[in-house]
Amino acid sequence: MFSKDRSQKIPSNLKPIKDLIATEDPNIAIQDNKYKKLISNIKSSIGFNNTEFELHVIPLILKTFKYCQKLPESSMYYANLGGLVDLAINRAEAALGLMRNILVIEDNKPPSEEQKLWLYAMFSAALLQGLGKLYTDYKINLFDKNGQYIKCWQPLLESFVSISDYYDYDLLRGDDYDLRNSITPLIARRIMPKSGFEKILSASEVFATWLALLREDKDSAGPLAAILDRANAIAMQRYLNSFIEKFGLQEGRGNRLGTFIDNKQENSPEKELLIGAEFLAWLNESLKTGKIILNQPPFMIEVKEASVILHPEVLDVFMQEHKKLKNRVAIQKSFLAWNMHLLTDAAKETISQNNKNNQTKIELNKAILPDNVKIYDAHTKKIASVSSLNLVHNIHNYNQNNKINLSSSIEKLSTAGKWVSGEQNVTNLQHQSTHKV
Repeated sequence: MFSKDRSQKIPSNLKPIKDLIATEDPNIAIQDNKYKKLISNIKSSIGFNNTEFELHVIPLILKTFKYCQKLPESSMYYANLGGLVDLAINRAEAALGLMRNILVIEDNKPPSEEQKLWLYAMFSAALLQGLGKLYTDYKINLFDKNGQYIKCWQPLLESFVSISDYYDYDLLRGDDYDLRNSITPLIARRIMPKSGFEKILSASEVFATWLALLREDKDSAGPLAAILDRANAIAMQRYLNSFIEKFGLQEGRGNRLGTFIDNKQENSPEKELLIGAEFLAWLNESLKTGKIILNQPPFMIEVKEASVILHPEVLDVFMQEHKKLKNRVAIQKSFLAWNMHLLTDAAKETISQNNKNNQTKIELNKAILPDNVKIYDAHTKKIASVSSLNLVHNIHNYNQNNKINLSSSIEKLSTAGKWVSGEQNVTNLQHQSTHKV
């Protein structure tokens, strides 16, 4: 439910318990199997021994649960109860996995102390990024064990678990991103364990990068900004896949979508969301397999500095493989229903008028990209394979107007904790001037 601001009327003093959400003990919450596996992966990636892990990591996870409770991330993606934590811990786990791949490891030794410090900064920033929205995007009312209203929660002052037994929330139309990003470090400081915060403070470069990540200042965050971007994309793609799978139909994707369409009302929200999720999953797979190649004429997807441009011909290819879908505008509308994480701000301003135009191009966030993509170089007429991590980090190298620098890759982190030039990890695949789907 949306409200316009934090000053809406105070709820009635007494509310039925059935209409409220019970606060949850974080120690119980993390016993859920979906978190156990993620926490196990985090432990494997971060490089801490058991003592360090219990001192720096577990308290941070528990306090994040304590603050976020069962709040959803948004009204669209990770919209389930607990979605805010689900996104945070999935993103943190993915970020560590990506970062381990750019460590310079000698003779299969564990990460050095300097590398572990960077890993911890990456993990904590990935877990806490965006939590300024606890202030800007939610209005949370606190209630006692009898359903008696206590007050509206102030996340900058307290954790509400210690002062309430139940709560409810309104999702606000929070669009002040500068305010949210400024508040995130303040909330992060409240959540960080003292030992962990002191650890990050011990190295000025690490601390500066950590703050930049929390403020979502990509220009100041160096290679870790690209890692966090990709980790967020991985978490989003996991949610889209789980959204599709939860319908429980066993047929292949095309058949499943057809079955779903046959059994849902024409204008049902579930139908629209599933078609959109299926399209985005199909697009991700098509880019992964090379069915669609970035920047290759006749253009279907172009790479720009801040986004990728989706041409309407992509929708035609999707419809060819999903025969029951015949309306390009309806498909476009369905995947734009997920625009909270996929549509860039610039595109949001024009989409309402462009929806009427079948030939419109759509500007999407780079979160649609799979781990690896194929990209066309107009200067050499060659196709190269590149990791999306490198593409995001060195996006200027992959603009269609530039010659691709095949030796450009994300920096590596040395055992001394210094960033050094990365190894070449893109490969010329073939000499090809056209590609037909």
